[in-house]
Amino acid sequence: MSESTQERNQKGRSFVGLSLAGARFEDVNLGGASFENVNMGDCTIRNANLSGASIADANLTGMTIYGIRIDRLIEAELDRRDPERCRLRMENPHDPACVRRVRARTMVVREAFIAMLRSTDATMLTTRPAERAWSALECVRHLVFTLNYYLNKEISRSDGPWSPVGLLPGFLVGQDEFATVGSDPDADLETVLAEWERLDRQVATLIAGITATELLRGTSASSADLVDVGGVLRLFAEHELLHIRQAERALAAASSRC
Repeated sequence: MSESTQERNQKGRSFVGLSLAGARFEDVNLGGASFENVNMGDCTIRNANLSGASIADANLTGMTIYGIRIDRLIEAELDRRDPERCRLRMENPHDPACVRRVRARTMVVREAFIAMLRSTDATMLTTRPAERAWSALECVRHLVFTLNYYLNKEISRSDGPWSPVGLLPGFLVGQDEFATVGSDPDADLETVLAEWERLDRQVATLIAGITATELLRGTSASSADLVDVGGVLRLFAEHELLHIRQAERALAAASSRC
């Protein structure tokens, strides 16, 4: 039997670790509310006041407002602002030439990023732009983990080992499988970069001799975007640029405070 909560003042309360799947909200005041790490997939919003609402770090795939695909509009605008997104978009992840072309461009972007990190004061690298936002160095540590993850879980189909300098996304924190990830939260840039390079050498070796057959080889992923090796490599490039830009914003925010 469903329970109905009516005419109760819940202002200022925190709701953590709850499942509200399938819940219905009607004549509810959510003004000023904050939603973080929430699943709102397939929700329906009608007759709502969303003026001044702010959405960041969200999966907007298929999001529709007034019948308009908002995700497509946002993607087009992001491409306009950052043409590198287009250059690193692997249009055909099953074509070895396309994969190698994107890989070569990825390395150009990465080398410029690493040069910038090395020219930045160590304190700035570890400064967070906001309380729950990652610093530039934490962004790099997260790239270490994700590279480690997809090499292990999807391409090699193994269970590790996991790099102790990596950084988990929030939704994986606390899972026993990844207990060693981040066990050595090293704040030394060169240590983190060396680990990134060590893992990336496996990718470089893989791509150097990759064939169309290998790119079509299935993975253990359930996501439609990652069902084969080509899909994983495509995500590598897009995900890396995403967090490089995040790190750059973190540094810009840290610099503005000085």
